[in-house]
Amino acid sequence: MVQAISASHTVETHQLRESLERRAADQRLRDEMARYDFSGERYQQFENELARYGMSVLRGWMYTGNIFKLTATRKLFLAPTDAELEELYRDSAAREELAIMK
Repeated sequence: MVQAISASHTVETHQLRESLERRAADQRLRDEMARYDFSGERYQQFENELARYGMSVLRGWMYTGNIFKLTATRKLFLAPTDAELEELYRDSAAREELAIMK
């Protein structure tokens, strides 16, 4: 029992440490971006990386259908047909096209 608690505590401590390190890195990045007034090449790289990450998440939500649950929580009720859900599941190009729409 004591070993289980100790192992659990070790895992939790490790997770908390990782979280703090990520937040500290985020703060350093924000400070660096602010130093250059959120402009320039480094900021452009940051914007591109953030957009790439967002697109990946959005495409994943479309793949699983979770996007429709998320939109419903924001009072945007969409009712995709079974065929549309199937297309989002199987067609990466369709997900990509929707994700980059302006």
